[in-house]
Parts: sequence; structure tokens; C-alpha cells
Amino acid sequence: MSIEDILAQVRTQLEEKIKRQLFGLQGIVVKPLYNSLMPMHVEILTDPEAFELVLLSDGFIELKPGQSSAPDLRIESDAEMLRNLFENPDVDRFKDLEKQSRITITALTRKGIEAEAYIRRYLNR
Repeated sequence: MSIEDILAQVRTQLEEKIKRQLFGLQGIVVKPLYNSLMPMHVEILTDPEAFELVLLSDGFIELKPGQSSAPDLRIESDAEMLRNLFENPDVDRFKDLEKQSRITITALTRKGIEAEAYIRRYLNR
């Protein structure tokens, strides 16, 4: 499966999860705060591909090929390693890869800082 296929699955799962949170009972409080932070641009760089996840208001997410013109958060790794992490999340493996600088997550804006913790939890599940 290509990294684009994996990211398309991640996009779908993440969109469903966010929409459940925004439109559930807690959505009364969470939705206005979430929407105030959007759009948020997450750039995923692999060698040689680049993709952008754009988180939009009301829980919608777009996946676009190519680099972001203004990323809030950047994830860098080789495609195979990132594919394995998305398919088989493993806390210890993620920490080891990060210590070895084989995967990096960099917040580039205030929105990116807020998203970084969420992305780390997603990759550590």
C-alpha cells in the first residue's frame, strides 16, 4: 500500500473521530474552539513524496499531494517507516525512531504546537 493510500485512510479515520467529537454532546463546547483554530495545515514529507492534510472547520479534512505553502506542523520521515507507524502504531518504536531522528515532528506555528500533542498521541496509540 502506498503512503498516499495510508494517508487517505488516516484522513478518513481522523475526520470521523473529529466529527464525532464536534457533533456529540461535548460539541457544544468543543466545536467553537476547534473551528476557531481552523484551517490547520499538516505537511508530511517523505523521500521523495510530500503531502498536506488540511484540517477544516466542522471536522472536514482534505489530503493534497505536494508541500504546503504555510504548514502549521511538519512530519518528516522516510515513506516506509511512516507507513509502518501508521499501520502498526507502537509507542516504543515511535520513541526510538524519534531519538534516532528518523522521524521528526516540528510545530511551526501556535496552531501547530497545539496539534503536535494530538499527532504524537495518534502515532503512539
